[in-house]
Amino acid sequence: AGLASKRVTNIIAAMTFITYRYINKGLYEDHKLTFKLLLTMKILVTAGLLTRGDVSLFLRGGAALDRGSVQKKSFKWLTSDDSWYNILELSRSVKFFKDLPANMARNEGVWQRWYEDDEPEACPLPDYEDAMA
Repeated sequence: AGLASKRVTNIIAAMTFITYRYINKGLYEDHKLTFKLLLTMKILVTAGLLTRGDVSLFLRGGAALDRGSVQKKSFKWLTSDDSWYNILELSRSVKFFKDLPANMARNEGVWQRWYEDDEPEACPLPDYEDAMA
């Protein structure tokens, strides 16, 4: 049974790659990255490494919220309402970030500097950097 299972796994991996290569050849250059992302997410969901909720959060973010029933943005420096809705949805969807809006209010100056930095992805994430290490 172990050998058969390994063969099936290898066949699935080979067919996935062949299908990817065939479809990728026919796509416009602008669409290739999107296709790769969607295929990767599907593989990760099938493998159980990513949930459908994770995919939904990544693709829709705060657009999934009923904007009439959520807490209003309380930070003037947060220039985009969409950013605020994404923060709220992240805090609702990922247990690790459940206190994100409260942490932002408690350390507003630090969060504002992080948000306005030219490269925030290169800066430590306020209130969370140590917990993520």
